[in-house]
Amino acid sequence: MIVHDLRCPLAVVAGSLKLIEESLDESSRDSELRRAVDLANNGIQRLSDTIDSYLEIGQFQSAHRVIDCHPCALADIVREATTPIAPLIENAQISLDVDVPECLPLVEADESLVRRVLIDLLDNAVKFTPPGGSIVVSGGVHSGAQVRCTISDTGTGIPDEYHEQIFRGFTQLSDSQTPRRGTGFGLMFCRLAVEALGGAIWVESEETRGSRFHFTLPISKTHRRSIALAASVESSE
Repeated sequence: MIVHDLRCPLAVVAGSLKLIEESLDESSRDSELRRAVDLANNGIQRLSDTIDSYLEIGQFQSAHRVIDCHPCALADIVREATTPIAPLIENAQISLDVDVPECLPLVEADESLVRRVLIDLLDNAVKFTPPGGSIVVSGGVHSGAQVRCTISDTGTGIPDEYHEQIFRGFTQLSDSQTPRRGTGFGLMFCRLAVEALGGAIWVESEETRGSRFHFTLPISKTHRRSIALAASVESSE
Protein backbone atom coordinates (compact mmCIF):
# COMPACT_ATOMS: atom_id res chain seq x y z
CA MET A 1 0.00 0.00 0.00
CA ILE A 2 2.83 2.40 0.83
CA VAL A 3 4.60 1.59 -2.45
CA HIS A 4 1.37 2.18 -4.39
CA ASP A 5 0.79 5.53 -2.63
CA LEU A 6 4.31 6.65 -3.51
CA ARG A 7 4.24 5.51 -7.12
CA CYS A 8 1.03 7.35 -8.06
CA PRO A 9 2.23 10.94 -7.48
CA LEU A 10 5.63 10.05 -8.93
CA ALA A 11 3.92 8.95 -12.15
CA VAL A 12 2.14 12.32 -12.31
CA VAL A 13 5.44 14.19 -11.93
CA ALA A 14 7.08 11.99 -14.59
CA GLY A 15 4.20 12.61 -17.00
CA SER A 16 4.38 16.36 -16.47
CA LEU A 17 8.13 16.38 -17.10
CA LYS A 18 7.54 14.42 -20.29
CA LEU A 19 5.20 17.16 -21.55
CA ILE A 20 7.78 19.84 -20.72
CA GLU A 21 10.48 17.84 -22.50
CA GLU A 22 8.37 17.45 -25.63
CA SER A 23 7.62 21.18 -25.69
CA LEU A 24 11.30 22.16 -25.86
CA ASP A 25 12.32 23.42 -29.29
CA GLU A 26 15.70 22.85 -30.91
CA SER A 27 17.10 26.11 -29.53
CA SER A 28 16.39 24.89 -26.00
CA ARG A 29 18.18 21.55 -26.32
CA ASP A 30 21.38 22.82 -24.67
CA SER A 31 19.76 25.35 -22.34
CA GLU A 32 19.62 25.44 -18.56
CA LEU A 33 16.01 24.28 -18.84
CA ARG A 34 17.12 21.20 -20.76
CA ARG A 35 19.71 20.38 -18.11
CA ALA A 36 17.14 20.94 -15.36
CA VAL A 37 14.73 18.51 -17.04
CA ASP A 38 17.51 15.91 -17.35
CA LEU A 39 18.37 16.31 -13.66
CA ALA A 40 14.71 15.93 -12.73
CA ASN A 41 14.34 12.80 -14.87
CA ASN A 42 17.42 11.28 -13.24
CA GLY A 43 15.96 12.12 -9.84
CA ILE A 44 12.66 10.48 -10.72
CA GLN A 45 14.42 7.31 -11.87
CA ARG A 46 16.45 7.14 -8.65
CA LEU A 47 13.37 7.76 -6.53
CA SER A 48 11.51 5.07 -8.47
CA ASP A 49 14.36 2.63 -7.78
CA THR A 50 14.23 3.58 -4.09
CA ILE A 51 10.49 2.92 -3.93
CA ASP A 52 11.03 -0.47 -5.57
CA SER A 53 13.65 -1.22 -2.93
CA TYR A 54 11.07 -0.74 -0.16
CA LEU A 55 9.06 -3.56 -1.67
CA GLU A 56 12.01 -5.77 -2.57
CA ILE A 57 13.61 -5.81 0.87
CA GLY A 58 10.59 -7.75 2.13
CA GLN A 59 10.63 -9.97 -0.96
CA PHE A 60 14.31 -10.82 -0.46
CA GLN A 61 13.74 -11.63 3.19
CA SER A 62 10.83 -13.91 2.37
CA ALA A 63 12.60 -15.42 -0.68
CA HIS A 64 9.78 -14.21 -2.97
CA ARG A 65 11.93 -11.96 -5.19
CA VAL A 66 12.26 -13.42 -8.70
CA ILE A 67 15.79 -12.84 -9.99
CA ASP A 68 16.56 -12.79 -13.72
CA CYS A 69 20.21 -13.82 -13.89
CA HIS A 70 22.11 -14.09 -17.16
CA PRO A 71 25.68 -13.44 -18.37
CA CYS A 72 26.50 -9.73 -18.38
CA ALA A 73 29.54 -7.45 -18.37
CA LEU A 74 30.33 -5.52 -15.19
CA ALA A 75 31.92 -2.68 -17.20
CA ASP A 76 28.62 -2.07 -19.04
CA ILE A 77 26.62 -2.00 -15.79
CA VAL A 78 29.09 0.44 -14.22
CA ARG A 79 28.63 2.80 -17.17
CA GLU A 80 24.85 2.65 -16.75
CA ALA A 81 25.15 3.34 -13.01
CA THR A 82 27.57 6.29 -13.21
CA THR A 83 25.48 8.23 -15.75
CA PRO A 84 22.63 9.25 -13.37
CA ILE A 85 25.12 9.93 -10.57
CA ALA A 86 27.33 12.22 -12.70
CA PRO A 87 25.37 15.46 -11.99
CA LEU A 88 25.56 14.80 -8.23
CA ILE A 89 29.31 14.23 -8.44
CA GLU A 90 29.78 17.42 -10.45
CA ASN A 91 27.70 19.49 -8.02
CA ALA A 92 29.62 18.04 -5.07
CA GLN A 93 32.93 19.02 -6.71
CA ILE A 94 34.22 15.46 -6.48
CA SER A 95 36.24 13.56 -9.08
CA LEU A 96 35.16 10.13 -10.31
CA ASP A 97 37.51 7.59 -11.88
CA VAL A 98 36.39 4.25 -13.31
CA ASP A 99 38.87 1.38 -13.65
CA VAL A 100 36.78 -1.63 -14.62
CA PRO A 101 38.47 -3.57 -17.46
CA GLU A 102 36.31 -4.54 -20.42
CA CYS A 103 38.13 -7.88 -20.50
CA LEU A 104 36.79 -9.04 -17.12
CA PRO A 105 34.90 -12.36 -17.21
CA LEU A 106 31.15 -12.06 -17.62
CA VAL A 107 29.18 -12.31 -14.39
CA GLU A 108 25.97 -14.25 -13.77
CA ALA A 109 23.65 -11.56 -12.46
CA ASP A 110 20.48 -9.52 -12.72
CA GLU A 111 21.69 -6.31 -14.40
CA SER A 112 18.95 -4.18 -12.85
CA LEU A 113 19.84 -5.25 -9.32
CA VAL A 114 23.58 -4.75 -9.81
CA ARG A 115 23.00 -1.31 -11.33
CA ARG A 116 20.93 -0.27 -8.31
CA VAL A 117 23.52 -1.63 -5.89
CA LEU A 118 26.17 0.45 -7.64
CA ILE A 119 23.99 3.58 -7.61
CA ASP A 120 23.30 3.16 -3.87
CA LEU A 121 27.00 2.72 -3.10
CA LEU A 122 28.00 5.66 -5.30
CA ASP A 123 25.31 7.85 -3.75
CA ASN A 124 26.59 6.86 -0.32
CA ALA A 125 30.15 7.79 -1.32
CA VAL A 126 29.07 11.18 -2.71
CA LYS A 127 27.19 12.09 0.49
CA PHE A 128 30.21 11.63 2.71
CA THR A 129 33.08 12.78 0.51
CA PRO A 130 33.99 16.46 0.94
CA PRO A 131 34.56 18.83 -2.01
CA GLY A 132 37.90 18.18 -3.65
CA GLY A 133 37.73 14.49 -2.74
CA SER A 134 37.60 11.54 -5.10
CA ILE A 135 35.68 8.34 -5.78
CA VAL A 136 37.10 5.37 -7.67
CA VAL A 137 35.16 2.42 -9.08
CA SER A 138 37.40 -0.55 -9.84
CA GLY A 139 36.98 -4.20 -10.72
CA GLY A 140 38.95 -7.41 -10.92
CA VAL A 141 38.82 -11.19 -10.58
CA HIS A 142 38.33 -12.39 -7.01
CA SER A 143 39.22 -15.89 -5.77
CA GLY A 144 39.10 -17.35 -9.28
CA ALA A 145 35.34 -17.89 -9.54
CA GLN A 146 34.08 -14.36 -8.84
CA VAL A 147 34.44 -10.79 -10.05
CA ARG A 148 34.93 -8.08 -7.42
CA CYS A 149 33.77 -4.47 -7.70
CA THR A 150 35.11 -1.83 -5.32
CA ILE A 151 33.85 1.71 -4.66
CA SER A 152 36.51 3.74 -2.84
CA ASP A 153 36.10 7.24 -1.45
CA THR A 154 38.19 9.79 0.39
CA GLY A 155 35.42 10.78 2.78
CA THR A 156 35.03 10.29 6.50
CA GLY A 157 35.80 6.69 7.42
CA ILE A 158 33.65 4.25 9.35
CA PRO A 159 34.77 3.00 12.78
CA ASP A 160 35.45 -0.75 12.92
CA GLU A 161 32.57 -1.48 15.29
CA TYR A 162 30.06 -0.27 12.67
CA HIS A 163 31.36 -2.26 9.68
CA GLU A 164 28.70 -4.93 10.12
CA GLN A 165 25.99 -2.81 11.72
CA ILE A 166 25.57 -0.44 8.74
CA PHE A 167 24.28 -3.32 6.56
CA ARG A 168 21.41 -4.08 8.93
CA GLY A 169 19.39 -1.09 7.82
CA PHE A 170 17.87 1.89 9.64
CA THR A 171 21.14 2.33 11.51
CA GLN A 172 22.69 5.66 12.49
CA LEU A 173 26.23 5.96 13.79
CA SER A 174 26.29 7.27 17.33
CA ASP A 175 29.77 8.77 17.08
CA SER A 176 29.21 12.54 17.06
CA GLN A 177 32.48 13.03 15.17
CA THR A 178 31.28 10.90 12.28
CA PRO A 179 28.67 12.13 9.76
CA ARG A 180 25.50 10.09 9.38
CA ARG A 181 26.17 6.94 7.38
CA GLY A 182 23.92 3.98 6.66
CA THR A 183 20.93 5.66 8.29
CA GLY A 184 18.38 4.26 5.85
CA PHE A 185 17.91 0.97 4.12
CA GLY A 186 20.26 1.52 1.15
CA LEU A 187 23.09 -0.65 2.42
CA MET A 188 20.60 -3.21 3.72
CA PHE A 189 19.17 -3.48 0.20
CA CYS A 190 22.70 -3.80 -1.23
CA ARG A 191 23.52 -6.74 1.03
CA LEU A 192 20.25 -8.56 0.39
CA ALA A 193 20.57 -8.06 -3.39
CA VAL A 194 24.22 -9.11 -3.63
CA GLU A 195 23.71 -12.18 -1.46
CA ALA A 196 20.63 -13.16 -3.50
CA LEU A 197 22.89 -13.08 -6.56
CA GLY A 198 25.37 -15.46 -4.90
CA GLY A 199 27.93 -12.83 -3.93
CA ALA A 200 29.12 -11.04 -0.81
CA ILE A 201 29.51 -7.42 0.27
CA TRP A 202 31.72 -5.85 2.92
CA VAL A 203 33.50 -2.62 3.84
CA GLU A 204 37.07 -1.74 4.69
CA SER A 205 37.59 1.67 6.25
CA GLU A 206 39.91 3.84 8.25
CA GLU A 207 38.45 6.81 10.10
CA THR A 208 40.81 9.31 8.47
CA ARG A 209 41.33 7.72 5.04
CA GLY A 210 37.90 7.00 3.60
CA SER A 211 36.10 3.75 2.87
CA ARG A 212 36.21 0.92 0.34
CA PHE A 213 32.98 -0.96 -0.28
CA HIS A 214 33.55 -4.30 -2.03
CA PHE A 215 31.03 -6.70 -3.51
CA THR A 216 31.48 -9.87 -5.52
CA LEU A 217 29.43 -11.62 -8.17
CA PRO A 218 29.86 -15.16 -9.52
CA ILE A 219 31.50 -15.54 -12.91
CA SER A 220 29.07 -16.75 -15.56
CA LYS A 221 28.86 -20.55 -15.86
CA THR A 222 29.14 -20.18 -19.63
CA HIS A 223 32.35 -18.21 -19.23
CA ARG A 224 33.77 -20.76 -16.79
CA ARG A 225 33.00 -23.59 -19.20
CA SER A 226 34.71 -21.69 -22.01
CA ILE A 227 37.82 -21.20 -19.88
CA ALA A 228 37.83 -24.89 -18.89
CA LEU A 229 37.43 -25.96 -22.52
CA ALA A 230 40.22 -23.70 -23.68
CA ALA A 231 42.49 -25.04 -20.94
CA SER A 232 41.61 -28.60 -21.91
CA VAL A 233 42.43 -27.97 -25.58
CA GLU A 234 45.67 -26.26 -24.66
CA SER A 235 46.78 -29.13 -22.44
CA SER A 236 45.95 -31.71 -25.11
CA GLU A 237 48.12 -29.87 -27.61
